[in-house]
Amino acid sequence: VKPFKALRPTRDKAYLVATRSYVSYTDERLRHKLENNPFTFLHVINPDGINDSSHGQEKFEKVKKRFELFCKERIFKEEEKAAFYIYQQQTPTHVFTGIIGGISVKDYNEGRVKKHEHTITAKENLFAEYLNTTGINTEPVLLIHKPLSAIGNIKNKYMQTRAEYEFTSTDRIMHLVWPVSEEEDVKTIADAFAELNEVYIADGHHRCASSSRLAQLRGGEGENAHDYFMAYMLPETTIKIQEFNRVVRTLNGLTKDEFLNQLEEKFFIRWINTKEFHPSSLHEIGLYIDGDWYALFTKPGLFNPEHPVEQLDCHIVSTKILAPILNITDERNDKNIDFLPGSDGAKAVAEKVDSGEFAAGFVLFPITMDQLKNVADAGMYMPPKSTYIEPKMRSGLTIYNLD
Repeated sequence: VKPFKALRPTRDKAYLVATRSYVSYTDERLRHKLENNPFTFLHVINPDGINDSSHGQEKFEKVKKRFELFCKERIFKEEEKAAFYIYQQQTPTHVFTGIIGGISVKDYNEGRVKKHEHTITAKENLFAEYLNTTGINTEPVLLIHKPLSAIGNIKNKYMQTRAEYEFTSTDRIMHLVWPVSEEEDVKTIADAFAELNEVYIADGHHRCASSSRLAQLRGGEGENAHDYFMAYMLPETTIKIQEFNRVVRTLNGLTKDEFLNQLEEKFFIRWINTKEFHPSSLHEIGLYIDGDWYALFTKPGLFNPEHPVEQLDCHIVSTKILAPILNITDERNDKNIDFLPGSDGAKAVAEKVDSGEFAAGFVLFPITMDQLKNVADAGMYMPPKSTYIEPKMRSGLTIYNLD
């Protein structure tokens, strides 16, 4: 783990520059942002505006030029000394405080940065090409680690001082950043992380894999900028893991009663007299269909409780319901299924079904931290959309210069 000289917004423009993930905006909201905020980082990510039709290398060249223009206009400045960055998000219900720094690609390649999701080769190659052309890494990977007292002490020290950035975004999240460039404090942070045998990817599997490909493309594992990638490192005790719930458009030709009869072969089923239901424990699955809520409880012998993946509720739904009963075998691409983040609540699942667009919905209990780590430690992978993890990172607050 090493510090770096971030390219970052000037203090007065940070709240105008920082942006959520591009894909989280509707077209209408995106158009409003681009038309009314000349400083938003969305101009860099989407340089030709809402009607941008460029892609691939052409698009990447435009991103690079637009970012260079932002630097020329002094919207961004380069840190004078290599630094780590304490970054805190305060939501209405949670506080996240971690360290942004550079992570060695070698650690990722040798398995000390542990993963729990499959990546798609085409996506890896595309993003590696993006990084190679633009020369910038704009959004940190989210990593989790066991708590470190030395890191906690450094955070407490700097958080007694005025933050370099302090602003609240329109989604009611407060953002605070403290650069840490004092030599002794930088060494304390690096030494503390050096004691860890592993960290775990919470969000950003494709970004990690693409950074590894970039290092290969540019010449291997050394000490160049491209031999590291930017990450936000949080203690595992502070991370917030939520579920991804499922909604399906059809019942594969089955009536409601036929569907419930097939479920009854594998689950104990209880009708729930409520308007909104959420499972209270693992291996309890909520089902919403035709205006009714049901609790599904796994029958003995349905899965191997010792297997890191087979014991996951999302895997149980995939292998015992979606594939054999509803013929949904490719959750990434099947148009018959959609996913809703747990932050939307069970109410959102019911609303989707009540709208008539979907036939049924499944609400899951969130995967635990131990389950996530057990899967990663075993070198296995979870099904698609197994976890919805907060915090969600912003683009444009700290830019890692790959050149």
